[in-house]
Amino acid sequence: MISYLKRTLCTFIFCLFIFETAVSASVIPDRRVVAEWEPAIGVMIRWPLGIPESLVVALAEEPTLFVLVDDDDTSEDDARTLFQDLGIDLGHVEFVFTDTYSHWTRDYGPQFLISETSWEVVDYEYQGYPTQWGCTLCNPGMERYDCNGQRFCNDVLFYPGYDCVVNDGTCEDITGDGQINDLLGDGFCDNGRYVYNFRCDEYGWDCGDCGDPIVDPNGYCDRYFDGNSGMRTALLSMDGRPAPETPGRSFADDSASNYDFAMHIGWDMLSLPLYFTGGNFMTDGYDMGFATFLMLNENTTEFHDLVGIDDFNGIVDHYLGLKNFYMINNPNIDGIQHIDTNAKLLNTETVLVRQVHENHPEYECMEELAEFFEGLTTFYGRPFRVHRIFCPSISGGTPTAGYVNSLILNKRVYVPLFGIAGDAQAIATYQDIMPGYEVLGFYHDQWFSFDALHCRTMGIFDPQMMHISHAALRDEDVSAIVTIPVQALITDYSQTGIVFETVALNWRYDGETDWQNMPLTHDPETGMFHGEIPPLDEFATVHYYISAQNNADRTISHPSAGWHVFETGESTVPTPTPTPECLHHGDVNFSGTITAADAQLAFQIAIGLYQPTFAEFCAADCNGDGLVTAGDAQQIFYAVFGGECVDPLP
Repeated sequence: MISYLKRTLCTFIFCLFIFETAVSASVIPDRRVVAEWEPAIGVMIRWPLGIPESLVVALAEEPTLFVLVDDDDTSEDDARTLFQDLGIDLGHVEFVFTDTYSHWTRDYGPQFLISETSWEVVDYEYQGYPTQWGCTLCNPGMERYDCNGQRFCNDVLFYPGYDCVVNDGTCEDITGDGQINDLLGDGFCDNGRYVYNFRCDEYGWDCGDCGDPIVDPNGYCDRYFDGNSGMRTALLSMDGRPAPETPGRSFADDSASNYDFAMHIGWDMLSLPLYFTGGNFMTDGYDMGFATFLMLNENTTEFHDLVGIDDFNGIVDHYLGLKNFYMINNPNIDGIQHIDTNAKLLNTETVLVRQVHENHPEYECMEELAEFFEGLTTFYGRPFRVHRIFCPSISGGTPTAGYVNSLILNKRVYVPLFGIAGDAQAIATYQDIMPGYEVLGFYHDQWFSFDALHCRTMGIFDPQMMHISHAALRDEDVSAIVTIPVQALITDYSQTGIVFETVALNWRYDGETDWQNMPLTHDPETGMFHGEIPPLDEFATVHYYISAQNNADRTISHPSAGWHVFETGESTVPTPTPTPECLHHGDVNFSGTITAADAQLAFQIAIGLYQPTFAEFCAADCNGDGLVTAGDAQQIFYAVFGGECVDPLP
């Protein structure tokens, strides 16, 4: 009887567990943008170099170094000469002929879209680096949010001749002209082109500046209408607001490099109808994307007159499978405002966020960014793990060391160094939170706080890759002295087939050098691989990773390099409760006498009208076969007249 109950319960729990897992696995996008830590066949840089020679030597140790060079008489020859002088094996180098203006290959370089049947180079529009205002600490009561959710301070102006951003009753006549001048209804369309978007009901659809019907529940536009005709009587008399300045340089050549690269390597290309600057984008490799509001503002111009964030999100969902795209308030006071100078996803569920001294003017904004990630839920429905890396001032001023602007490529992390005392701690931070990766640092006197190593390199990924989806074990998921289930979903994008016998779980205690290996079992119905870590010691630190191989001779592990770490803590397994003796005596209601009421209660149990306790179930199981049926109820009724159950009352 007890065995039957345990078997039934365990089967139910197992099925529920598999069902939940299958649901999670099924929502992996059919087409997804490859994440930075996935298998790469090489890295792209540009000639003339914008990175130190020592970094070029290290990157050339990757399978392939793709170098963008001008199609002229000297560029390739000059590059070859230097590379040979540096001792680089030119067999690892491919020269891609294209015209480029800048060395920021991250910003104009390709993203990659993968599915089980396709591989595409994602090309997009690129316009350089428009000016964008960022982190500003608002005076009390002056914090506002525009139609896209972008924060602004109502009393902080970027244009002369204005008194505030929105005249909501809190403004003062700082210009002294006897009226309150704000951005609503001034003749310039605030659709994001001039930093903010006021095309929504809350702000009266910019009081008609964009040609929209005015819906103005807050009455911001009342001062522009006379009460009789309902027509605007006058606009503010202003010299006008210029569009944010763009540095005087041409990026037209840079924006053509993705096409030339795709033709060089023979891959299909997808044209994305957006400005999508690569340094201002990161993804979890599934359905999440991140950028600062600069990306949205770049797309709300005369070239991309989007209403707001919903239009943008619809495009990235349709083209890239990014169903959850997060626009983040710019955390820097100045600079290019790219997300890769402030935060970095290290894997699907871990993010590294820049930290500055509490007296730094960007301190509050950086803490707000960290809190933003702490409040997010990952692809696996859990909180992000948020780590911080301290970035001290480079020269005692506002610019800080851009340690977050690093490159993850296969089993290495390439970190920019700035020749200051904080460099060693930065390397140690990466080593601590990315155990098993080779962390390399590179000094360059031309690294900047907003433009460093990540900005000038771009990983080129493997279309034949394998992919492991696995929610890494965390301390709260495990307990000592019991087996720990492990599961994973493996996708073979090469379509050559997974070599099942190579799929393994590898684990060890901290301090050990040898790994314990055990195969994972494949469930053909769910596609999942299952295994378990055996009972572990209490208060132990454990390392583990999952590995696999396909028939295209590609190998994969999770994490991509190194290992996951968890602590077992104290055993939380309760002391087993002794199993009560099951007496089949027929006295279901424990009155001391078998009566017709016992037979009636047994029948209710049999047909599901009554939920019995363990003891009641046993008493109703008159024949002792582990089931309660109408036959048991009938047999108990006979016992009233002299019959008996298996174990009658004494």
